[in-house]
This record gives sequence, structure tokens and C-alpha cells, in this order.
Amino acid sequence: MVKYPNLNEAVIKIIEEGDNKEIVAYFTSPTDIESSSLKEFLVSQLPGFMIPGYIVKLAEFPRTASGKIDLRFLPLPDSNDNMDMLSYIQPVGETEIAIAEVWSEILHRGNISSQENFFEIGGNSIKAIRVMSKIQKRLGKKTYLNLIFQHPTIKQMAEIIVGTDERLKNMDSDYIRLNQVVGKSIFFMPPGIGYSFAYMEYVKYFENHTVYGLNFIESTDPAKSMADILVNLQREGAFYLFGHSAGGNMAYDLAIELQKRGREVGGIVLLDSYRQLEPIDWSSEEYLNDAILYIEQNHAEFLDEEIKEAALSKIVSYRRYLNARAEDKFVNCPVYQIEASDEITNFNQKISRGAWIELTSQYEVFEGFGGHMDMLKQPNLEGNALLTKKLFDRLTNEN
Repeated sequence: MVKYPNLNEAVIKIIEEGDNKEIVAYFTSPTDIESSSLKEFLVSQLPGFMIPGYIVKLAEFPRTASGKIDLRFLPLPDSNDNMDMLSYIQPVGETEIAIAEVWSEILHRGNISSQENFFEIGGNSIKAIRVMSKIQKRLGKKTYLNLIFQHPTIKQMAEIIVGTDERLKNMDSDYIRLNQVVGKSIFFMPPGIGYSFAYMEYVKYFENHTVYGLNFIESTDPAKSMADILVNLQREGAFYLFGHSAGGNMAYDLAIELQKRGREVGGIVLLDSYRQLEPIDWSSEEYLNDAILYIEQNHAEFLDEEIKEAALSKIVSYRRYLNARAEDKFVNCPVYQIEASDEITNFNQKISRGAWIELTSQYEVFEGFGGHMDMLKQPNLEGNALLTKKLFDRLTNEN
């Protein structure tokens, strides 16, 4: 990561109070630094949804006995630290105005400045999908979901959309970097929804690892297609893989594929994933009912008619792929399982949470937080994320 001039140390923290959540950047520096200049730097280094709303300069960081920054004792920001007290800049031009109208409709607010960050004014991953669907229909031009994640202001989005086709096509990607570039990379495989944005909140607790999230690729060989992305992102070194539920099964498949290519896998962390002992045969109706149930329990917003069809297609394709194979090959790496407080028992004997022990020489189980369906939701999310981070710190020896 490119260093910002005269910046000694910096850390980003998520502060939550009830339903309110703020991202705060703390730093120390021997000289005065302008917040606007530092914000531009952060925008160039971080995904849009991680841009802090506050910047706080400290004389020094509070420390633990071992000398690490103690996040517990960082001061709360005040209004003087708010980076977003900017003057309103009216959207101009047909494209900016169209985007602003869609944002207003989805976020239920008016007078959105062309330079406001979508994820700082009430936007989230589900709303981002709805926004991109509506923008595509309104403008009659193909757009891509990564656009709003990488360029989360009205002005930035409009510049890409009206620019060269090549710039817009570069947004068509099946992966996204979910945090800042720092330390060794970890690759998150998508849960049952098929999209890696489900981990947006999860990765905010990973301050010393770069996290990439992959979407499920609907191809003739998803594991091969997704492995191609990984080896292009990381030319050398061991791969570290993670996944919740179905994402853990996908991580296993990626590990097998990487091993076939002679690449090292440093470890897999499963967030309550069940090993599939034999193929599972479902009817079309069972696949559809399973997909609808998954959405209702985890992402009810996907029932919105604008995105329902695509969401159901992705979920069904993912489940068909996983059901069609068994997990019976040995992986030459540690496998850590974070178990939910409940256990799925309605699949007869075709799946088993503990049977991963037969496929690796190093298998450990850890007690997680919450039930299977609630592990990526607060208040369970934070505990599971911190435990996951601790395990990857162990695997990568970055304590």
C-alpha cells in the first residue's frame, strides 16, 4: 500500500451504537494534515463502503501491554472530525441526474450531493444491487455491480458510465477487494447467496489482511473459473481460503483445484460448513423452494421483483453445482471449523459437519457465535469475525 506523507500510524475502527454505525480513521503525524487531502488518499486505497466518515488525529495511540494499538481506548469522534460536512453539489447532466433520482428513490432522501458516498448515507450491498438494476433500466446501458462499490459517488459513477466502454467493461468482475491492501491476502468464497458482498461487514475486522471476495461463477467448471481468478490475483505464495456454509464447500473445491495446479494452500477456515459425503439429487421444485427459503431467511430484500429472478438463478446454480459432487479428496493444509450453536440434521446422512477430519491431517474445531443462519448477522458477526481473524493470524503467522 502506498504510504501517505508524514503519516506515522493509522487504524480504522467501526463504532456501533444501536442501529448507528460509523467508520472512523485514527492517525498520528508530526505535521498538520488536511482532512480533505487525507480523504482523497483513503478513497484511492479503500473500497467505497469502507471510506471513514470521521478522521481523528491523536498525539499517540493507546497501547496494550504487548505494544499493540488498543482499539478499546480510542476516543469517540466529535463533529469537528466529520469529513462529510461538505457543501451540497448539485448533480448535473443527464446521467448524474438519473443516478441521483435512483439514489433518492432507494435511499428515501432528497438533495443528494454529487460527491456524497453511497455507503455513508444509508446505502448497503442490497440497496446497491437495486440501484444498479434501476440505473441500467433507466439509462438503457449495461452497467455492473462493482461500479458502485469501486466508485460510490454520483459524479464518479457518471464519469465511468459516460466514458469509454473499456472503463465500464473493467467493472465487470467476479471478484472485489473488500478492504485495504495490507498483509497477506485471504480469499472469501461466497455463501449460499452466491455473492461475496455478504461479507462486507465481516471484513471490517480484518485490519492486517487483504481480503478478496469472489462471486460464484455460473460456468461449466466453477472451481476452475474461480481458481483462474485467484492465480491471477496472487502469482506466488500460499493461498488462504474462507467461506461460510456453502462458501466453505467452495473453498474446499478451490483448494483441490489449486493443489492440482501445484500451488500451495496455507489453510482453510470454515464458518459452519458441512462436508458432502455423496451427491444429492433434488427436483427442480426443491431447488427453487430452497432458494426462496434462503432468501427469506437471509436476504429478504432479494424478493424485490427487480432482482428476484437473477438472485434465484444464482442461488439455484450454486446449489446444483455443490449437490452434484462429493467431497472425498485429501487437502494438504490445515482446516479449521468454526461451529454454530445449532446443527443441521435434515439431510439424512449425506452431509456431516465433523467429517472434514477425514480429509486433512490437521483439523480443529472452534465454538462460534449464533445459529447457522445468523453467524453473519450482529450481534454474532463480530465474535465470529474476530475469531476468524485470529485463526488466519495463526495460519499466516501474522500475530
